[in-house]
Amino acid sequence: MSTNRRAFTLIELALATVLGTIIIAAALAIFTSMDRADRRFERRFEETVAVERLHNTLRKTFGSIAMSEEPAPPGTPGVQATNATAGTTQPGRAAEPDVSLTPLSLPPPRFIILEDQNPEVRSMVNLARALEGGGGGGVASPQILEVTLTQSPIGDARAAALAAYQARMAVRLGLQDAANSDANSDTSSDESDASAANTGEDLAESAARDRAAALDAPAAADEEDAFAGNLVRGQFFLRAGVPDRRRRDEMNPDEIPWDLYWVRMRPRERIESFDAPLAPPEYIGEPILIASGLRYFNVRLFKDRGWVRQHSATYFQHLPAYVQVEVETTTGIWAKWLFEVGWVMSAEVPKDANEAPADVSGQPLDRDGTKGGSESEGTTGSPGDNKGIKRESIIKFVEVAPATKSGTPAKGGGK
Repeated sequence: MSTNRRAFTLIELALATVLGTIIIAAALAIFTSMDRADRRFERRFEETVAVERLHNTLRKTFGSIAMSEEPAPPGTPGVQATNATAGTTQPGRAAEPDVSLTPLSLPPPRFIILEDQNPEVRSMVNLARALEGGGGGGVASPQILEVTLTQSPIGDARAAALAAYQARMAVRLGLQDAANSDANSDTSSDESDASAANTGEDLAESAARDRAAALDAPAAADEEDAFAGNLVRGQFFLRAGVPDRRRRDEMNPDEIPWDLYWVRMRPRERIESFDAPLAPPEYIGEPILIASGLRYFNVRLFKDRGWVRQHSATYFQHLPAYVQVEVETTTGIWAKWLFEVGWVMSAEVPKDANEAPADVSGQPLDRDGTKGGSESEGTTGSPGDNKGIKRESIIKFVEVAPATKSGTPAKGGGK
């Protein structure tokens, strides 16, 4: 006796197929959502670290401004007549001008902030404002901040190792595949990627080793430091960035990310007048990336009871009382900081030809050629009171804590 077993009907088979497809699609959707969330959090974490690094760099910058130690010529706007702008003074006699200081020999500005007039940068700004509908309220208007400091804000001794680390990470994360269109330049990048993949090296462990090597790198001799003097002059500037392939699909196609760089430069030549145009800067080394993925970066100075975006100062009397920096990243991280300006008066170029220049690490050398920190006389102060305080000891800088969102400095100041 034989029995016929009933098979699946067409309807049952179709229903099972549909249910299986739904389950697979739901699982893929969950995995895709988790992957996107991981990438979004990873990107936000990277930009948070970049913002913190930017804050520390700016805090060091505005806390170690070096202004001209030369007496201001008579009649300089903003400088009181009682200031030591002359060679000698005696009781009952007016200050006699120093004849060695002629209008043809004025020190160059030490603190400069102005709009970036680079044609490529201006075209990118105009494009971004057009994409914003013409308003451009949240579009970065790139500025150039040129400062003379007592020490490098990033440490020049580690600049070479840091640049090598950034280049290696750029190759691994695909930051250069959109910028390198030349096939020959792509060859080395592909070989580096392939080598890293073949070795099976963990990215996090390798990055940690690279970072440790960058921090522990010894101070390498820099042949250009012979021109650097005993202070550090450099510029902060913005350039349009190239998003990596991980972020390219997640970003708004109409959004332009910006990268902030620091570059060392040689001391400027003396000028004929304070209104004379400055010569093009002479850079030393390659620019160092400070922060990337910026949507908005704005620097304002509180000067003469108002906020300004352009200013130039040679003497400490011309310094602003406060500097406000507002920054926003492409992931929406927003911060506004208020920095108090700390300053000293020092010569940018050693007056003695036999005097040793600055140490490669960025530590300024005293007038006797020893490292900063030895017993020496300095002048430090705050532009708010326009008074310098003589100290027969080590010059100490007061660092201001980051501002809250309302613009008020937070409690618990610097060291």
